[in-house]
Amino acid sequence: MRKIGIYFFTFLMVLCTSNIYAQIRIGAKAGLNVANASTSGTIDTKSKLGIHLGGVAEYEIMDALYAQGGILLSQKGYKYELDLSGPGYTYTEESKISLFYIDIPLTAVYKFELGDMSIYGTGGFNIGMGLSGKYKYEENDDGNITSGETDLDWGSGNTDDIKRMDLGFIVGAGVEINEAIQVGLSYNIGLNNLLPVSGVEAKNRVFAITISYFLTEF
Repeated sequence: MRKIGIYFFTFLMVLCTSNIYAQIRIGAKAGLNVANASTSGTIDTKSKLGIHLGGVAEYEIMDALYAQGGILLSQKGYKYELDLSGPGYTYTEESKISLFYIDIPLTAVYKFELGDMSIYGTGGFNIGMGLSGKYKYEENDDGNITSGETDLDWGSGNTDDIKRMDLGFIVGAGVEINEAIQVGLSYNIGLNNLLPVSGVEAKNRVFAITISYFLTEF
């Protein structure tokens, strides 16, 4: 999978250097994340809301085809519930995993012009670096209710809670208005297992609604 990412990046760089007179646009982007996780086992995961914000750059490769990249602060994670109740005994737990990342998306964008608007499709890769994470829970152990919150330990060791790197695919579509504003929907499909524990998997899934505004070009 790493080789695929390297080949994709190299391909975009070759295309970019083949058109040295193309313009680069710089802007800002922000939006809403609906984050969840694909997990193994019988864990019932639910979505949690977050935000993303940062900078975006777009480079014209050729007519209608662009390379777009950025640096974003992004909230991910998921909620899950456990129910181990049985005859004469009750145990339930509601937990929330909140993750904070720096994301570096690198995508190709193809645009179809419609007057002052364009419709575009996009696809590529995202590289995420975990910054911080929290685990919050509330449990009911046969009527004894307790709750708490703790910071997650990042790493790949046996005593760590979650791995730091997150590589994923991005697909999406949207509209561009007056060559300045982009409103888009995207889906980030995480490829890396976030959990260091052998035999257990959790992979990020993020549906995002984004508004980008291009401030300048050169």
